[in-house]
Amino acid sequence: MVGINTLEVNRLDDTARGSHAFAPMHAFRADSPLAAAGGADARQGERGRVFSFAYYALAAVVALAVGVCAWVVRHQRVRRRHGALQSLMDNADRLEADLKDCRDRLQRAHAVMSVSPDVPAAGEVEAQHAVDSDLRALLRQRLWIRDRGADASQRELDDAVAALVRARHQLEPRLRALDDAQAALDTAVREHIHKDF
Repeated sequence: MVGINTLEVNRLDDTARGSHAFAPMHAFRADSPLAAAGGADARQGERGRVFSFAYYALAAVVALAVGVCAWVVRHQRVRRRHGALQSLMDNADRLEADLKDCRDRLQRAHAVMSVSPDVPAAGEVEAQHAVDSDLRALLRQRLWIRDRGADASQRELDDAVAALVRARHQLEPRLRALDDAQAALDTAVREHIHKDF
């Protein structure tokens, strides 16, 4: 920059920069239309953010409620299934104990009534076959529980439990009748023994 005064260049440079860099700012008034439009936009944006947050919070609460309901339903099904399997095993054990008790009582009763230990008493064979048949049916039920119990539907489990309960209820009057017959037999034997003496 030959021939130009450096002070002049600096002044010109400051003037050029100042006119563009430091433009006067207009005064902001709160009641101006520009302020009202800007405020409405700000309020609208804030409402949108609040609505968006509320929408997402509601969606999260609904999703959580659905998840909890699904867990409760599944948990109840698992508990019901476990209860049915447990009831099935318990009823099978009780029925087996009742059948073995019945068999033992029959053997004792027939031992008293038999004339000879080698000759079965009247009805002993049929009674023994009936008890053995019930024990075989129970064994089949236990095998079903072992093989298919884990994969069985809830209805199949409930039906199996109901069948075992029915079998036990049907056996109870027979056990009572056997008790009555045993008591009558014991009384008759005692009376026979007293007559002989």
